[in-house]
Amino acid sequence: MRIFILDSGVNREHPRLRDLSIEGYGLLYEEGSGRCRKIEDIEDRIGHGTAIYDIISSNCPDDAEIVMIKIFWESMEISEAALCAILSWLYEQAEIDILNLSFGLTYCENLIPLYNLCKKFYEKGTLLFSAFDNAGIVSWPAAF
Repeated sequence: MRIFILDSGVNREHPRLRDLSIEGYGLLYEEGSGRCRKIEDIEDRIGHGTAIYDIISSNCPDDAEIVMIKIFWESMEISEAALCAILSWLYEQAEIDILNLSFGLTYCENLIPLYNLCKKFYEKGTLLFSAFDNAGIVSWPAAF
């Protein structure tokens, strides 16, 4: 089972995680080209990704392969275009059984591209988990 976590990275020195072999990479969205660039940085400077990684890794089988994909760099904010580009890149480049997004967009100018990407993952057999906003605001892709 391959579980991909899209978040702020992971702190490999966290006391609960330091003995684990953690794999992953960053996907940096470049606005000018609309493409993603794969980089080696998965260091969590926000803390959110480390908490999510700990929760997931503590509650899945030992043989599960967990991959952290760092998409948040200074804050837990992402544009609709960036999220769609990242999801497109992952759809084309990775075999994913479970895709975890512990965040959601509370504003989408055009839902169709994001919906279509989620549908493609579904049709490929990928389970996609996404969070609703903590304040209860409708959030995508969870609202699909």
